[in-house]
Parts: sequence; structure tokens; C-alpha cells
Amino acid sequence: ALAGWLEEHIKLTVFIVFPLEIYTRDGNSYGKPCEFPFLFNKTWHHDCIHNEMFQGGEWCSTTSSFSQHGKWGFCLKPEDGCQDTWEHDEKSGSCYQINTQAALSWKEAYVSCQRQGADLLSIRSASELNYIQAKDGIAEIFWIGLNQLDLSGGWQWSDHTPLNFLSWAPEMQNTPLLDGTGCVAMNADAGNWQSYPCETALPYVCKKQFNNTNAEFPGVQNYLETECESDWNPHNGFCYKAINNSASWKDAYHSCNASNSNLISIHSLADVELVVTKLHNETEDQVWTGFMNEDIPALFKWSDGSEVAFTYWDQNEPNIPFNNTPNCVAYSGKLSRWNIQSCEQKLKYVCMKKGKVLDVPKSAKDCPSSEGWKKHGDFCYKIDQNEVSFGKLCNLTITNRFEQEFINSLIRRNSKVEGKYFWTGLQDSKSSGEYSWGSVDGNYEKLTYTNWGSFQPDIRGGCVVMSSGKHLGKWEVMDCQTFKAYSICKKYIGPKKEPDTPPKVTDPCPQGWQGGSGLACYKFFHKERVLRTRTWEEAERFCEALGGHLPSFSSLEEMREFHKILRKTISNDRWVWVGLNKRDPGSLETWQWSDNKPMSTVLMPAEFKEDEYDTRDCAALKTLKSMRRSYMFFHFEDRSEDFYLKPFHCGSKLEWVCQIPKGRPYGDSYNPVKSK
Repeated sequence: ALAGWLEEHIKLTVFIVFPLEIYTRDGNSYGKPCEFPFLFNKTWHHDCIHNEMFQGGEWCSTTSSFSQHGKWGFCLKPEDGCQDTWEHDEKSGSCYQINTQAALSWKEAYVSCQRQGADLLSIRSASELNYIQAKDGIAEIFWIGLNQLDLSGGWQWSDHTPLNFLSWAPEMQNTPLLDGTGCVAMNADAGNWQSYPCETALPYVCKKQFNNTNAEFPGVQNYLETECESDWNPHNGFCYKAINNSASWKDAYHSCNASNSNLISIHSLADVELVVTKLHNETEDQVWTGFMNEDIPALFKWSDGSEVAFTYWDQNEPNIPFNNTPNCVAYSGKLSRWNIQSCEQKLKYVCMKKGKVLDVPKSAKDCPSSEGWKKHGDFCYKIDQNEVSFGKLCNLTITNRFEQEFINSLIRRNSKVEGKYFWTGLQDSKSSGEYSWGSVDGNYEKLTYTNWGSFQPDIRGGCVVMSSGKHLGKWEVMDCQTFKAYSICKKYIGPKKEPDTPPKVTDPCPQGWQGGSGLACYKFFHKERVLRTRTWEEAERFCEALGGHLPSFSSLEEMREFHKILRKTISNDRWVWVGLNKRDPGSLETWQWSDNKPMSTVLMPAEFKEDEYDTRDCAALKTLKSMRRSYMFFHFEDRSEDFYLKPFHCGSKLEWVCQIPKGRPYGDSYNPVKSK
């Protein structure tokens, strides 16, 4: 097993040592990346070159032969400060690179900025908007970092700065989700923002800080034992009270003020966790926050005057009426994402005020700090300072994004440097390519969440660690016996838990949908009066309109089941979209399922880690007739399959299948004519 593990790791390094793609500017290639090696003056060049032909810096050919094609551009490489291609705005401390002659997709533009230690432009204020508009030579329309590529949420900046300043174009009011335009460009003349298909070729603007330092990590989460009045909920230094009477935003604001408090302000995932688990658990109610806007262009602020450090918008949000204020923000649903509501709407609300922080935590008997334990929710956590092989001390399980955020803070406190690793309890014990939690006190916990690093999981038979430093908390596969890492122990101190009731495989599928022995129902749209092919996002939004998603799989067995159903429906070889994608710029090139199902299986072959696949962010499955297996196959567990996965550009037009869970009420809400 070790020999096989080493063999796969050796294969992996072949792809990692390829040089990263370098994009260009000026020249005659519209910003396209260098092609290495390229032939010039009868010599093959593996890097950018200087010579007298092109004055102004290092250049490269964007085809394999400059002599034959003559396509070139100046190389865009990381540089300290704001020199050469960058312009420094002393007032904001930011540097801007305006690439007016480029014609790249949104992802290509994003990668070009990232490769220079920068990001696509984010705009935080009206003064920054005016600064960009006034630049000489700015393109009429160009990419900015605003996107909706994380399907679980709404609009976000690719550099993760909060989205509280908005300058939407009037047309953005009525943009339906089914349009599948998840990337935003700015119109320099009007100064407003409009969504476009992400594959559109446009100029772009990069942005970085003058000193080129990475943004600081958020502060370590310290659990503060807090004392409040009897009808208020204590949490980490503050007291919260959910008010179930409905009121307009203004009346809710005055009601909180009357009790010496403010409408709730939310500044981190830890605050969202409080809302989800303590205040409005499992509710679908809309609840007012203190976030609101009275300006044009819109600038949302917290009513308690606190800094805006975090935003958590729902799908297609913030969706504000054009030139119409005020705009007020509520949260709703199990994820407590934010959405715009009319300020006159009568909703429930939450008040918030400072509490009394106790010097001696009440919970000391459950999580004795003298022994290094830290409390979070109904659990205690402790880092052991000995580096050991897998499973020697503890088998840590991580169940959701909130718990991962807390564990990140523990790692950050204990390790300020790169190269430190911490074991989780996740492993592929059968070397099948399928990862699951190990036994904890004799019980096996269901995998409900994953936080993989770039291109993980990449090999079979390994055990999973979390990293410190730049990619804090990201999961990576290592050898279970030879690799040494620190351990994080976890113990439950809450009330007795009732086991979850699993869905039944015998639950029916709606009419027209097909189900097998698994928990999913599928529909292949090859006869309906709808477009036969769609982009990945158009197909995913179409499935969402039906209450489902593109297909996702928890195991290879589910993939085989899906392939079997597909073969009964279609007779010839087809490419069909599945939910696997790495579109979200925050995912660090991690493949994810569009329905947020945890990624538990090694799926993508190693050859798709090369640079040419950097911008191929959506996966399709090809189903083959058994007799054609020798043409190409998916290889797992020393057996070949009649199907395989491959990354495509998300703007490619392919057929698709929708998936819904068995037993869920289903409404056929799409209009075949309108959805064309």
C-alpha cells in the first residue's frame, strides 16, 4: 500500500513542477498567457526574455513559435510596490493595473491578477469608484472582482472584502437567476456595474495594496463567558434577545434603543453561528438586522456604528431597487443569509447589547483551561503538542463551516508559521478512494462537511491533515504511517443527542423522474421543449428552479448507479454536466458539488492539474458503451468504468441532468418556452 501511495505522489509532483502560467499585456495577443516553450531565433525559450526587438520589459510569445505566428506580449509577473505597470493611489494606499487591451474571460482575468500577487478590482466607496472612472485610457467596459460563483450565497468580491458599497446598473433589478450571468463588469462612463456571462472576453483591472502584504487573518476566537439578564442570550461578550413581535425596521430600531440596546450587527461567521444555533434554529422567518442604506450610490452601514468587516448575502443579493432608498437588510433560512427588504415590512428582530464578561468562566469544570481545553458550542477542544502518526491520540471530526472556523482559530493561536499540520479523523481506510470519519467512541459519524485544499483529495489510501499558515485549515491527504502531525482532541459536553432519521431508499420519485437503489431521482431533458444544450451555470440554475441541482455523488457506487440509469435513457456516447465545479474563487481550486454535498471521493485524474485546466472549472461526465471501454476509461480500485469525468470551460454548451432527493415534495416550476 505504501509503494502505491508513493507512486501516486511521484506522479503528482510531475504536474506541480510545471511553471505557473504567465499572462501578458500590450503586444498583439489581447492579454493571452505565454506559451512555454516558444521558438524564437532558432532557440526554444522556457521563460520570458529581454531583447532589443521589444523595448519595455520582458516579453514572450503566446504561441509555440514566434517566428511563425508573431504573437507576443509583455510578461505580467509579481513585483514589489507599484512600479512599471501599476499606478499608486496614495490616498487609499492601493495600486491599480489597468489592462485595457486585454480580452479575457472573468476567470482568466482573475488568474492573471492572482499570479501577480493581486486580485481583480474591488470598489469599497464612491471616492474609489470616481478614481477608477477618471483614469486615462480606461476601457469602456471591464471586469471587476464582483461575482456570484459560490452558489450557496450571493454577490461577493473575489478578494473577500465586504460588499457594502453598490453601484448596480438599472437592469440588475430584474436579472433572473436562470440567466446564468455570474460575473460583473463595470461601465466606466456610467460608473455602474452589470452582470455578464463569465466567458465574455473583456479588459480588466487588478488591485493590490502598496506594500503587497496579504490581508491579516481574522482575530483568534476567544470564548468569553458572559453574564446577561435572565431573558437575554449570552454569547462571547454580548447579550442577544430575539423579539417575536413583528415591526418595521424603524420601529424595531427604536424598540431596541428603548432597552439600551441596538439592532443586531454581524461581523463574522461566529456571529452567524450564534444566529443559526441559538436565536432562530431551523426557522425560515425573516429577521431584521441593523444593516441599512440611505445613500445613492448605496453604502450599507450598521446602525450601531460598528465597522463593516463581513457580509453574508443570499443568492442574487444585494438586490436593491434602482435609486430608491432606504434599503434594510434581514436574514432568513437555515444558513441565515442576508437579503434586502422594504423597510416598512413588518418582521421579527434581534436586539444586542454588551454583557458582563466573567473573570472565571463557569464552564471550567467541563473544559478546564488549566489543561488547555477551549469551549465551543457543546464541545471542548485541546491541541496536543506532540507530533505523531495518524490516530495515535485523537480522531477529530468536523461537522460544519462554523466548527472549522473555530478550529482555524485554535491552529492560528498555536502555530504562526507555515508547514505545521494537524490530524483530522478522516481517512480512506480501504484504499478505495472514498474518505470517511474513523470511529469515535465506537461510533461512526456521517461526513457532512469538507474543507479540501487545492486539488484534494488527490490519492487513495491516505489520512487527512489540516495546514497552518497561508492555507489555514485546508485539508490535505498524507501517508497515515510515515507522516507526523499534531493532534486536536474533542469531547462532547452537551445533552444526550438523538440519532438522525436517515431518508429511505424506498421513497418514490416524481412522475417522469428515474430513481435507482440510491437516495436520488434523475431527469434527463432530451425530449422536453427546452434547449438541448446549456452552459454549466444555465443548467445548474435550471435544476435549481425545479428544486434540485446538477448530479452529485457521495461514492463511486452512486456514480455507477447514475451511469446505469443514463444508459437506459440514451443509446449513444454523451457528455452531460454534473455538479462538480471549482468556480468559486474562494475555493482555492478545490472541486466542490453545487448542492454543497461533501466531497468524499477521489474523482479528478491527476493530468487535469496542469495550467491549461486552470480556467476549466466545471466537470462533465461522459458515458460510454461497454464495447468502447478501451477508448478511454475512468480507473478506480483496479477496474475500469464505462464513464469518466473531465474539466470543461463553464461556458461550453452541453446536455445536462437534474437531480432531486427521493421523498422531497416536487413542483414542476419551470416554463419550457420561457427557459429557452
